[in-house]
Amino acid sequence: MASSLRLLARPPLLVQDELLCLAGLGRDRDGYRSRYLPGEARDARYDQDATRLSEIETVSVPTLMVQGAADYCDEPASSEGLDEYFPGGYRREVIGGVGHFPHREAPELVAESVLAHFRANV
Repeated sequence: MASSLRLLARPPLLVQDELLCLAGLGRDRDGYRSRYLPGEARDARYDQDATRLSEIETVSVPTLMVQGAADYCDEPASSEGLDEYFPGGYRREVIGGVGHFPHREAPELVAESVLAHFRANV
């Protein structure tokens, strides 16, 4: 169990292109490859994903949403009341004192949430 938590909590290795993108020096100057917002330039590699997402109305598998309470990019309120779109189940966890990157800011809590979700649904 502890080794599983360590594996899930290990920080990801980033390649140079990703580091440049995160630093705002990559393909677009705001650090995102694509945010799917109207009027913004898009990375064409994500067009197929955007099309598929626009065609899906519900997700039938049990879904866990982990979000930071201090996420000002995607406000926590945006993940409230979405149960109807997840007929297989929707569990939402908002972690206090954490921002937009809960997996980096609170890896142990995220790992515990993911493992609990798997135990309950697999």
